[in-house]
Amino acid sequence: MILRFVIGALLVGAVSARAAELDAAFRLASDETRAAAAAQMDDELARAQKAHAAGLDTDVPDAYRTPLVPSTAAVAAVNGCIQAMLASDSGFEYCLDEQVSHSFTLIDARSPRIDPAGHGAHRDFTFSAPRRARQEMDLLVYEWGSDNPHPEQDDDSAWSMMTEIVFLPRRVTPSARLVQNGADYEVTLPTGETLLFDAKTKEIVGGPLAETAPIDMNKDRHARRFAGLRYDGSGIMIRSDQRGDSPRAAVVWGIKKTATATWKGRTCVLSPADVWEQDAEGAGLCRFPDDPAFFAMLSRRCGWTFSASDQR
Repeated sequence: MILRFVIGALLVGAVSARAAELDAAFRLASDETRAAAAAQMDDELARAQKAHAAGLDTDVPDAYRTPLVPSTAAVAAVNGCIQAMLASDSGFEYCLDEQVSHSFTLIDARSPRIDPAGHGAHRDFTFSAPRRARQEMDLLVYEWGSDNPHPEQDDDSAWSMMTEIVFLPRRVTPSARLVQNGADYEVTLPTGETLLFDAKTKEIVGGPLAETAPIDMNKDRHARRFAGLRYDGSGIMIRSDQRGDSPRAAVVWGIKKTATATWKGRTCVLSPADVWEQDAEGAGLCRFPDDPAFFAMLSRRCGWTFSASDQR
């Protein structure tokens, strides 16, 4: 939902209390919009598939000029980005003003594999480049769900499971397009590699990143596992997990956290402070505006030796 973008953007500032407050407000405001979009999704997606079957390979969202703009209360202007849904697909949200910021979210709230009990659990993949800055390109995987058959009664932040991911090298801005057969979205990662998401369910169905299913619905939210994500691409994946707070923080509730770097089958344990600023002035911002310094840090911390081709 639109609020997922809000949470992701607020994580940059690591202001978790404010994020929870906004989450509750935007969630209420966007439910009605999302219900209306879901009602027309199947028919409109079928029409889009017919158009693509005619031979069109179209970028998203440029192919769709009639977005469902949410109610005023649900519109979020964060980092210069105003979010909206595609009129043709309530599970695809994007930044209206792409000249300022760039982001899009694939929302998996329809897959019986992800939510077999039908409790309204979902897993969102938000690819973003706030202010179109290479330094802040990332992927936020946001999971929410409980075993309560009336999830609207739950405190969303208490059940939210967030995974922040940085891919290296950062060659291109993430992008998405509906492929010719209309059955999949092709998403380009910052490394230039491509993932395929099922257009209807938003599950990953191809590419160097694989996900586990279903979402862990342990009744003890403290024991829940984060999304299982296996990366076997040519680049580096750095991930940091956190429930109900900023994945970028090095210390949460007085406990030191770790992040994990994965490269060609090897793993390395880092501190989020190795990747993101922790001081009040720059809290949450990535420490490395360019890749060479990022690779140099990984070389020192992990003992990895990178070739020139690994870094460009």
